[in-house]
Amino acid sequence: MKKLKSYLNLDIVNITTLVLLTIVAYYPTFSNDFIYLWDDQWQVITKTTENGFNWDNLVLIFTEPFYNQFFPVNQFLYMCVYILSNGYHAPAFHIFCLFFHILNVLMAYLLLKKALYLSGRMNENDIKPITFLTALLFAIHPLNVESVAWISASKILVYSFFYLLALYIYIIYCEKNHTKYLLLSLCMLIISCLGKEQAIILPFCLLIFDWLLNRNLYNKKIWIEKIPFLLISFGMGCLTLYLAYGNIKFSSENYTIFERIIFSSYAYLEYIFKYLFPINLLYLYPFPSLPGQMMPLWIYPYPLIVLAILFCFWKLFQKYWQITFGLLFFTVNLLMVLHLIPLPRFVIVADRYIYLSSIGLSFIFSYLVFQIIHLPEKYHKVIYSIVVIFFIYWGCYTNIRVRVWHDSESLKGKIQNLINQRNDINPKERSKTIINSD
Repeated sequence: MKKLKSYLNLDIVNITTLVLLTIVAYYPTFSNDFIYLWDDQWQVITKTTENGFNWDNLVLIFTEPFYNQFFPVNQFLYMCVYILSNGYHAPAFHIFCLFFHILNVLMAYLLLKKALYLSGRMNENDIKPITFLTALLFAIHPLNVESVAWISASKILVYSFFYLLALYIYIIYCEKNHTKYLLLSLCMLIISCLGKEQAIILPFCLLIFDWLLNRNLYNKKIWIEKIPFLLISFGMGCLTLYLAYGNIKFSSENYTIFERIIFSSYAYLEYIFKYLFPINLLYLYPFPSLPGQMMPLWIYPYPLIVLAILFCFWKLFQKYWQITFGLLFFTVNLLMVLHLIPLPRFVIVADRYIYLSSIGLSFIFSYLVFQIIHLPEKYHKVIYSIVVIFFIYWGCYTNIRVRVWHDSESLKGKIQNLINQRNDINPKERSKTIINSD
């Protein structure tokens, strides 16, 4: 009984700490405004948001796309926030975004904790510290600011919550083998897909957790379980394309498959680099060339770099399942935005696209940090100090970056400053700032 009480008390402390530190990092968002020059003016401020709870409005929300995008769950939640706050009050919408970010932080903590306990792969005393550090890093990492501080990016937060909830319920199904949990997980997948189309990758993520939980992947039952998830993902993907574009074809203005492989390799490494070194973050990272144009020479080696990294670290991946799990989670949840699939993407890289995937890299980082205890004690103080400095830096940078999203002018000014610092921009063009929607 004492052990159980201690276990629960530690959970309460961890959860409370995660909530408080997340709020501390993001408190400037409470004074932020809408970003009127970039999507908020048509995604948030719409007739469906204002029309309230009535049948015609609900039908409109769940059947009509908005500017070639279909995210009815998010539109429904905008309507709820509008009604509860009695109008377009920016703080209310920012509280809504931060609330869902906190939910995602807690879901990441609970999901990894439960999965690791059931897997039996890790010492029980190590699980809570590692999952806590993972959730904390996910909570305060600067790359996630765009998803939280920009109201129009809240669909990332919403789909991620139901996505993580679907994974958590699936793990309960693996534990108890009750069909009701499998059906409930399917329902969460549907809601997640209606939040954002990236959720259709969930069936492949389920296989990662099957492997983590030591389930026999040669068992036909495991693959049969995935059929409903695959059908729903395929159906929701087709529905999204049809409602948004009037057909289920991919974008007509495509890069070649060769170009897409190069762009995918570049984007994959760029996300990892930005995660490790989140400096000079932007709201927009355009493609280095347009379809039909010649790509710059510097981008061609990227596929070879990816292959070289995989070759060099292959033994490491085989030996350390923690690194393998983290990279698989990171990679699978990025697949929809790496340009291998010719969906219309305005940018080659976007901070918000790494939001859910960053949990995988945060897990690897937290695992490596925890290995410090196995080093000679004389190194502990130095290494712990470095780790603490990193966390403080990331948290402070997040707090500062939230202020960049205060309003359209503050965002525009930050971009202008960064453009002016680039040596490859023609001086006559440096005075121009372009705000585009995605």
